[in-house]
Amino acid sequence: MDDLDRQIAEEMKDPEFRQEWEKLGPEYQFRAALIEARAKSGLTQAQLAAKMNVRQSMISRLESGQNMPTIDTLQKLSDALRIDFTISSNAIVANPHRAA
Repeated sequence: MDDLDRQIAEEMKDPEFRQEWEKLGPEYQFRAALIEARAKSGLTQAQLAAKMNVRQSMISRLESGQNMPTIDTLQKLSDALRIDFTISSNAIVANPHRAA
């Protein structure tokens, strides 16, 4: 366990901190799913942006958590990466498109 993990573990003892931390869980899960899907596809941010007809900075903002995607952006990401996002009460996952 590194210093950051120890600090977080200590902060999690505070109920208010824990509640706020847990609220952010879906955002972190989305970012991790997006980054993993892009990496598995072998695309750079710039290449993904070109496939979506957007700027690379938009991909960067999505991956860093500065912006959350609209439904339209999720559709573009899904099409460009050939994935389906699965959103449930406890996880956000990117899965390969199913065969039709």
